[in-house]
Amino acid sequence: MIVKYSRLWEEKGDKPFNLEECAKVMKEEKAVTAVILSNFRKVGWLIVQFDPKDARKRIYQLVHPEKMVEMMVINENAKNNKSSSIKNR
Repeated sequence: MIVKYSRLWEEKGDKPFNLEECAKVMKEEKAVTAVILSNFRKVGWLIVQFDPKDARKRIYQLVHPEKMVEMMVINENAKNNKSSSIKNR
């Protein structure tokens, strides 16, 4: 996932983009790209908004890499804390 994020960040940075543009950068089918973007959103690496011109479509924007790394550390710490609390029961 990090490699795909990096490739997209290199191409788009923090500029908004749509599914078609992302699929082109990632060299993936749109359906596969949609899954990748969904995974990015679930871990907090992506901001998703409705397209003001067409509410059926979405506009995406990547979270800055520094913020993305912070989220990874927080998630990892949360996992470690959860597993240690389970062990202590």
